[in-house]
Amino acid sequence: MKRLLLILLLLPFGLNGQIRSVKVNVLGGAFGSIGVSFEHVKKKQYAWQFSLTYRPKFDGPSLLFNKQEPGWNTEEAKTAVYGGQISRRWYTNKAKKNPAKPYFALYGQSQFWQGELRQSFDGQQFEIDGTYSTFTFGLQFGTNWIFDDKFCIDFTFVGFGISANQIKAHGIASQSGYAGFWEENLSQIPVVGSHLLLEGTDGAYSVNAGYVGINVHTALRLGFLF
Repeated sequence: MKRLLLILLLLPFGLNGQIRSVKVNVLGGAFGSIGVSFEHVKKKQYAWQFSLTYRPKFDGPSLLFNKQEPGWNTEEAKTAVYGGQISRRWYTNKAKKNPAKPYFALYGQSQFWQGELRQSFDGQQFEIDGTYSTFTFGLQFGTNWIFDDKFCIDFTFVGFGISANQIKAHGIASQSGYAGFWEENLSQIPVVGSHLLLEGTDGAYSVNAGYVGINVHTALRLGFLF
């Protein structure tokens, strides 16, 4: 039995099934992220996959604010993202017979965002910078196609789970008394905006919010088997 397992691990690839592969996330790449995954399939049915994601600091106010409160102007909005994911996959029995291999998986994912935002209103300047961290545990469903026993397309149709989120930020306004107006405009930021509640006085503010939410994602990866 030990000898058989050793043979399976040393094979570069198997009939209609992968043993190891390295993949890149092309969907993430469309948004400026670099996503790399390594998968190790055991007995062509059970697998571990490890993924890392990195997006350099990106200046994109239009991505954060598709609308703003009247009178506000976003002069700069930068974000950077770091993340990792581990998943335990179970391929269906069909995986042993067909290059199209449906799977479901349990996964844990952690992401860390850094952001900087500079805005103006009525001649006043507002700046805020902070971090957003999230950890998610959930389920994924997808399928894997194998071509020529050398290449694969891995499409996660949907992944969803429960996430624990934490926001920490510091803000400065050139004049006090604008906290309520600023909060209304910050609420336009997707996902986190409603949690940016400012605390403080005299133009110096802070945010420290923790909450539980739902995380949904998808992924399309292209890979090479070895």
